[in-house]
Formats: sequence, C-alpha cells, structure tokens
Amino acid sequence: MAGLWAQKRMPDGNLSVPFWLENEIVSKFFNTAYLLGIVSAFDWAAWQEGIDILNDPEADFNRYNLETLCKLLTFVVRCDKFCEGYLINCFETGKMALMIEAMQAKVYAYQLV
Repeated sequence: MAGLWAQKRMPDGNLSVPFWLENEIVSKFFNTAYLLGIVSAFDWAAWQEGIDILNDPEADFNRYNLETLCKLLTFVVRCDKFCEGYLINCFETGKMALMIEAMQAKVYAYQLV
C-alpha cells in the first residue's frame, strides 16, 4: 500500500483535517524526481493530452516518447501538491509503475542507439 488516510487527535481533543500518510517509497520517489530534474517546467494544469492519458484506464504508456512520459510524471507530481493523495493513487492503481517501466525502456533504447 502506497499510503493511508489518517487523522490526528489534537491536544485540545479536536480531530485534525484528514490527510494522506505516504509510504516511504512514495516520498523517496517524489524527492528523487525533483533531484534528477525529471519534473519539468510547463503549464501542466492546462495540458489536456496529459489529463486524457492519465484518465484512460487502458492507456499504453509504451507508445509515448520520453518527453511525454516526463511530462506525465511532472503532471502527477505537481498535481499531488494541489490534490493530496493523487501520487499515492497513481502508485496504487499501477499507473506509476507502468510510466516508470515505459521510461526505463525508452532510456535503454536510446542507450543502444
């Protein structure tokens, strides 16, 4: 499981607003994506193609080039900043694994050329 929904009891007895607790692998991935420079600067929120790809349960990430895959990864990571739990959801649904595998295949293919 990539994360879980949590609440904390505050010292005054009130409950905090619910929030997602990320699994360590999700946090490491998030930090590594920024550290490696995979997260790029573009208007991700207005990128309709990315929205359509990520909303397609049958999306074949292998058919997209490395630039598009990096943009998709950027979309997921940036979206999580505004929609807490989106990155966790993409891990749990397998979309992140499919994206990363497709990226890895593209990188290996470029190295062979």
